[in-house]
Amino acid sequence: QYLGLGTVVTRAHPQPGVDQTSVKLTGESSGSAGDQYIGLDRFGRIVDDRWTTSGGTASDRFAYGYDRDGNRLYKENQLDPTQSELFAYDGLNQLTSFARGTLNGTKDGIVGTPSRSQAWDFDALGNFDSQTTGVTTQTRTHNKQNEITSVSGATTPTYDANGDMTGDETGRAFKYDAWNRLVEVRDSDPGHTLLATYRFDGLNRRAQEVRGGTTTDLYYSSDWQVLEERVGGAVNSSYVWSPVYVDALVLRDRDTDGNNSLDERLYAIQDANWNVTALLDPSGNVVERYAYDPYGTQTVTDGSWNTRTSSSYNWTYGFQGRPYDAAAGGYNFRNREEDPILGRWGRNDPLHFKGRDVNLYRNESNSPLVNLDPGGLFTLGIGISGSFQIANGSLGFNFQITLGIGRGGFGVSLTGGTMNSTIGIGLGAGLSVYLCASTADTVDSLLGRSWSLGGYGGPFGGSFFFGDEPNGSGYYGVLIGVGIGGGAGGFAANDDSWLIWGGTVPWDANLNPPPPPNYRGGPGYSPPIQYPSVPGLGGASRMP
Repeated sequence: QYLGLGTVVTRAHPQPGVDQTSVKLTGESSGSAGDQYIGLDRFGRIVDDRWTTSGGTASDRFAYGYDRDGNRLYKENQLDPTQSELFAYDGLNQLTSFARGTLNGTKDGIVGTPSRSQAWDFDALGNFDSQTTGVTTQTRTHNKQNEITSVSGATTPTYDANGDMTGDETGRAFKYDAWNRLVEVRDSDPGHTLLATYRFDGLNRRAQEVRGGTTTDLYYSSDWQVLEERVGGAVNSSYVWSPVYVDALVLRDRDTDGNNSLDERLYAIQDANWNVTALLDPSGNVVERYAYDPYGTQTVTDGSWNTRTSSSYNWTYGFQGRPYDAAAGGYNFRNREEDPILGRWGRNDPLHFKGRDVNLYRNESNSPLVNLDPGGLFTLGIGISGSFQIANGSLGFNFQITLGIGRGGFGVSLTGGTMNSTIGIGLGAGLSVYLCASTADTVDSLLGRSWSLGGYGGPFGGSFFFGDEPNGSGYYGVLIGVGIGGGAGGFAANDDSWLIWGGTVPWDANLNPPPPPNYRGGPGYSPPIQYPSVPGLGGASRMP
């Protein structure tokens, strides 16, 4: 079920009989002004994430709190309060601490000693100067490319000339192909035992994995979701995905005994950041639960939160809905791998500086509790722009502020320098919508700048404008007007794979009568109010 055109408020799973809902249940009180969507706050953020049976019994339930910047301050486990979590941030919205335990009454502290805790200090580029887990502090140093050059108490990672990590903090060795894709992992033992090899299809998807002599072929949807895993030509696992998010897994069917029959079905439950937090059998019983450190280190328990050393169901999908590769020691985020121990990417962002981050190894702006990066890339944003013009004599100046808002950041662009030949003093305002897009998945920041130059004389007018898209590429356009209410214009921009297009219509509306011939100013006459442009339509098209 939807609220409006896009906000999902209920996800029904008929077979296990457990649904995710943000709508109040029978017997519950409404929110402010009778609001029935009590699982969402006024900004559409999840404040009560619950999975319940038809009788109202919760299989999993978390309550969330936020600061003014949208950072998550706490995650309260409503079924086992000892599994709640508390978070803190610096002035750049980078996560600085995490603790797991029972929240106090004001939800700004942990009662007693946390069962799990971490803290981070950063340098100016967001690298971890130190990472404290429990009472153990690890210090690090980095070079000018933001590669790690030393790690206290662990093996120093190594990198090749392309910035790919060839050795991690445990001593594992990695090998890459000419396209910087991971193709081989070897153990840290003296003989560097081969752990896994990988092959890719023409769309950069991992099509084959070989581990311990077992070859697994992977088959994908057009959205890069694994639909089947086959061993020896027979289906070993089959997956069903939800349309609400690219990594929202509904269920997995698995062949547990190798008889070519999918005899085990498990349903996945996610939290507000798409972490898989529990598994259900077809009867709706919770058979396994998961908790995560902010960068993905997983804790496995049974349905009653008793710790397990590993999954009893060979379950790999976890942190932000991505699969954990035990051989590589990290999560596969399609275009690159995330190391949950180091809390960063093992490779440069394939988008390089178009990802809007000068640190190509930083993971989701060091704020993984609210940011998502399913493809290991940046950035997509939608925003609104408005303009206000004052013309004085023969010179007008147009000042425009564009605010782009998205998960993980925002930005402002300034437009200035419009020439205008309007006589007298005019005043006008306009509103338009812009769309910027790239091949990326999440927003880090939206920054752009634009300039325009033009003029109006008699019934004719026009302007030329140009600038930068928030993702780094340029745009340009022209606006031509003839007479009152006539004319058309447009703009275009292209980057590696997108064309941005749109248009506006100029409108020179004289809201007061014209002055007498040869009028040069004076009392008794109010000059025309000018509205030189009216918003049009726009959008984005992907290039072939």
